This record gives sequence, C-alpha cells and structure tokens, in this order.
Amino acid sequence: MTLKQALDKLKSLGSERVRLQNKKSGADDNQYGVKNGDIRIIAKAIKIDPALAMELWETGNLDAQQLAILIIKPKSLSVSEIERMVKLIRWTGVADWFNSYIIKDHPDKESLREIWMKAKDPYSARAGWSLTAGRVAREPEGLDMPAL
Repeated sequence: MTLKQALDKLKSLGSERVRLQNKKSGADDNQYGVKNGDIRIIAKAIKIDPALAMELWETGNLDAQQLAILIIKPKSLSVSEIERMVKLIRWTGVADWFNSYIIKDHPDKESLREIWMKAKDPYSARAGWSLTAGRVAREPEGLDMPAL
C-alpha cells in the first residue's frame, strides 16, 4: 500500500462524530476521525511496513500516526528515531498508543524513561511517566520512590 492509498482509505472511513469526539479530547483539525477499530482493520491488512509507517507518521495526521504505530517494527527503531517521533505527537490518543505499542517494550525504554522524566516537552514527559508507572508496577527495585 502506498502513502496515498493509505491516506485515501483513512479519509474514506472518517466520521464527523469521531472528529468532534477527538476534538473534545484535545485533537486538532489534522485528522479524518477514523474509529480505532477501523484503523486496526487497515493495519491488519497492511501487516508490518516500517517505510510506510514513517511516511504516515510524518504527515502529522492523527489517524495516520495511529496507523503508523500499528505497522511499524518498534524494536527496530533507534533511540533518536523514537525521540524525534515523540516530539511530533500532538494528541493524547496518539501518545497513549505510542506509549503502549512502541515505547513499553523497546529495548532502550529505561534510558528513555530517565531522559523523559526531565523533559519539558509534554508528550516526552507523558511517555516518561508512562514508563515510570510501568516500572513501579513491575520492577520498582532501584527506583527513588520518595523522589517520585
């Protein structure tokens, strides 16, 4: 699937109701308003396509970014690619998928967590707190709990 085909498919599945719902939760206008389930169906058809995923991510379109998250190979991303990607996030829906599907299982998640806990960028900080919450739940040893 090409970038144009993917964007056309997302656009065809967009809904004003979902767009408005997303806007209520802070999304901007660069979206089609595609239901999460429909994004998952498209991703299932594409399978894994890291090159397309990066093209989708760069559009800044919220639906395209969510699709990108599902078709990328998270463990193959470098730390610099992840840091660049997180800085392009502008909506909590994308941030939460990014944290759940890409960051949570990345081999460098601990070093990213330490960097992002001090970040000024709100979505980098959100990712840092997401990783910290997971660390507290699964491996609290070695964390400075009073500082948290």
